[in-house]
Amino acid sequence: MTRLLFLFFLVIAGSLGATRGQAEGYTLVPQDQVLIRAMRWDVSSSGFVLWDGLSGEYRIAPDGTLAVPLAGHVIAAGETVESLAQQLATQLQREVGLAEAPQLAIELVGHLPIYVLGTVTTPGAYTYRPGLTAEQAVALAGGILRLPPGTPGTSDRQILQIGGEMRLLSEQLADLRGERDRIRTDLTSLSDGEEEQEESGNQDATSGPGGDLLAATQSARQSQARRIRDLQNVLSEQIVRLEEQIALRDSQIEMVREELEAVSSLKERGLAANTRVTGISSNLSNLQAQRIQLDIARLTAAQQLNLAQRDELALTDTARTEGLRELDGVEREIAALEIQLDTARALYSNALTAGLPVDVDPAAVETTIGYQATRAGNAIPLEPTDLLQPGDTLHVSRLVTPTTTQ
Repeated sequence: MTRLLFLFFLVIAGSLGATRGQAEGYTLVPQDQVLIRAMRWDVSSSGFVLWDGLSGEYRIAPDGTLAVPLAGHVIAAGETVESLAQQLATQLQREVGLAEAPQLAIELVGHLPIYVLGTVTTPGAYTYRPGLTAEQAVALAGGILRLPPGTPGTSDRQILQIGGEMRLLSEQLADLRGERDRIRTDLTSLSDGEEEQEESGNQDATSGPGGDLLAATQSARQSQARRIRDLQNVLSEQIVRLEEQIALRDSQIEMVREELEAVSSLKERGLAANTRVTGISSNLSNLQAQRIQLDIARLTAAQQLNLAQRDELALTDTARTEGLRELDGVEREIAALEIQLDTARALYSNALTAGLPVDVDPAAVETTIGYQATRAGNAIPLEPTDLLQPGDTLHVSRLVTPTTTQ
């Protein structure tokens, strides 16, 4: 009996190996379902017996682990069925204390479905199989959708209107992108230092009206910065001269004070007239008043110099803040126009799907099929032959754009 069971297990393992061959190279992912059949060596009967408590279907947990009785949790995600069988057999032998590792056969029996949406005939959920490509999934969904003639939005007039709107949006986007380049170049000049760029003769990346506007903006700001620096130089020189005059007044005051002390001493001994003392005192007072006025003038000039230095810093900071605010607004406008253009292109594609109008040359348009998979919350662009994974949501889009200006 045990020999028959062992031979039966070998037959099953061989058939499962053929099934696994269809998914050669496939690595397991969370939510995959596997069928495990286990045989163990029975000492009492000296033969292999089917391990009922271990055999059965199991689903890989979202964290990539597989919970198997007696073996516990093993890492299954990223493994092939062959490597998983070896890993599980080794862990069972260690956990249960078997003399030999059990014989395991693992078959991949189930996946999460894939979902096909967008410009396909039959959107919906479809069974995943290893090796499924994006274009094969479109075939499962009935192929690329074709709208029947007479569908709203397929008239010649509407197609021409949409085509004109696409050209207008494209021109607006080109202007805004040029404006964005101008602002970015201006912000770069603020970071690198406009004086250095001016001395090195750096040429701006922008051209045309945008380049002229950039050059005018930078020139005006540089002129204002030069005026502020000229004012700073004048104030600095004025402060130096005031400090020299203050030092001179301090010297004069010291000399007059010494003269006043000497004359006052002579007056006390009756050797000097009172009028002379009064004259020297008056002269000292005038010198001290002049010294105070010079000190006030110096403080005023220092305050004006601080304001000029602050204005120089504020000039760059204000320009950078306004540039960043302007850049943010332009980026938002670009994003909105790109959405509008994508919508117009989709409408144009759907309109032309029903058949080109007589005044549209089929050679003047280009049709492109786009594939994008949503996987674990991330949008991933795909080529037609790229492989899908279980649980992917495939978005199919068709873009029909004129190849020449009409």
